[in-house]
Amino acid sequence: MATMKDVAKRAGVSVSTVSHVLSETKYVSPRLRESVLKAMRELNYQRNQIARSLKRNRSEVIGLIVPDLTTPFFTSIVDGAERVVDANSYSLILGNSRGLHAKELQYLTVFAERCVEGLLVTSCGGITSNRVIELRSSGIPVVLIDQFLPDCEADSVLTDSREAIIKGIGYLAALGHRRIATISGPVERGFFTSKERLEAYLEGLRRYGLEEDSNLILNGGFSKPGGKRAMKQLIGSDNLPTAVFIANGLMTIGAIEALEEAGLSVPGDISILGFDDIHDWFPGMRTSITTFRQPSFEMGAQAADLLFRRIRGESKDAPPRSVRLPVKFIVRDSCAPPRERTLEVRAGT
Repeated sequence: MATMKDVAKRAGVSVSTVSHVLSETKYVSPRLRESVLKAMRELNYQRNQIARSLKRNRSEVIGLIVPDLTTPFFTSIVDGAERVVDANSYSLILGNSRGLHAKELQYLTVFAERCVEGLLVTSCGGITSNRVIELRSSGIPVVLIDQFLPDCEADSVLTDSREAIIKGIGYLAALGHRRIATISGPVERGFFTSKERLEAYLEGLRRYGLEEDSNLILNGGFSKPGGKRAMKQLIGSDNLPTAVFIANGLMTIGAIEALEEAGLSVPGDISILGFDDIHDWFPGMRTSITTFRQPSFEMGAQAADLLFRRIRGESKDAPPRSVRLPVKFIVRDSCAPPRERTLEVRAGT
């Protein structure tokens, strides 16, 4: 393996000149700098990142925590963030919390101990305002993605989903639907987006003069099995709703499976309004879903950009900033006017 001495010999400069080029601790003329960089390329010289970090008191590493790396929504966020991190010549390390609060908190601690320069967090509910304040006080800025914490010293990037969902409920009402159910995500502490989407659904009912029925509000846990289980519960009810708003893509896939297994058609028997454009994830889907498309790549990129502004000190003393990106309402074939019908669904389907 080539050493700094080898590079200096190949470039015809002193070892100290090579060191100054690597650490950027002293001015080196463009001509000598190019000679050193050329020698490094020719020798395939690998810089000692740890030593370089200690020398400059900078790790040039960003940490990113997500709840589920198998979900296209989160992998797209990672892709967007990584693009900006790469452009700033930093490295990105990932932590997959698998939806576990304890795992998320563990990653927060590990990344802080490894001296990351900033953190991007798509939270499953583990992070708190106090934890963010602790990180900020230790010099580590935090940007939340698809999450918001009140009274928190963290920037955040969210989607402007509230009015979009209300508009979607209005679309169903205009088609003639009066019994509109929802399959929601978890609404306990920390699940800001679940709570916001449920509140938007309820506001949509009120705005368009539709009656709220607690029997039509089910929790699918933001998972495919949860969506399937919730739809089966709706199918087995005495008075099947004519339309269902499903608050994320995985639950929508599970709900469609339940309907197909029960021999029910979309939108013939029931209309489906989704969230997340699952056709971007699974182009072979047989049912064309009316839905809301989130700009997940842009969410990751915007969050990383906000983080670098904090790292560079451009917004060091500015108050926390919350960025809202628009969602796109996409009308396809899964919603239609309700029809009068009597459905007999076999027990257990």
